[in-house]
Amino acid sequence: LFKPRVGWQFRYRVSRYIDSLRQNIREDQERLKLGLEAIKRKTPQELSGRRKRVLDKPFASEEQEVAPPAEDNKPTVGWRYRYRISKMLEAKARGEYIDDEEEKRQARLDPQRKQSGL
Repeated sequence: LFKPRVGWQFRYRVSRYIDSLRQNIREDQERLKLGLEAIKRKTPQELSGRRKRVLDKPFASEEQEVAPPAEDNKPTVGWRYRYRISKMLEAKARGEYIDDEEEKRQARLDPQRKQSGL
């Protein structure tokens, strides 16, 4: 019997088809895992459906899931910076700390006072 030989295009198409099927299976497995985790998380009342879901009010289990939002503007700094800031705050509390702007202002005013004093 004559057996037709297949070319590279057919093999390519078949391999792509098989790859897409494998990818779909992987996605389905991930979706099923997530669903199973959700089932494990839910309370018995939620599973039995006795409690009607109100779209505005989330369940208690969903409220616990939500992590508190991290402050975006909070700088992530090292111990040296924190040490400097703590020393600055201590100096402010003692009344010894002078801001840079205030220091510049005093430096500008000092020569003017000396000139007016002459």
